[in-house]
Amino acid sequence: MIKQVSRKVEQVKIAGQNGWPITNVDFRRMPSRIIALRDHLMNITYDLDVREQVYTWTCFEADLEVQGWTLAQFGWMGAGTLPLTSPTVENSRPG
Repeated sequence: MIKQVSRKVEQVKIAGQNGWPITNVDFRRMPSRIIALRDHLMNITYDLDVREQVYTWTCFEADLEVQGWTLAQFGWMGAGTLPLTSPTVENSRPG
């Protein structure tokens, strides 16, 4: 529990340093922001070296490891089969 809170505090600091919205998300601007980040998002998705340097990805992988899951196993799980109390599910929720 303390580890999760500490991780969330760190994420809020990173968001603030990067000018990312923390409490007030302008959903009307979101599509244009995603399009503007397209190249960066493609690198995160498809370039292993870039993906391993992204904080949220490394946290996601750590959560998978705690659960004893591989990325492939997680990818094949249906939404109804994921235990809601797992760190992977808990930490993947936005906000």
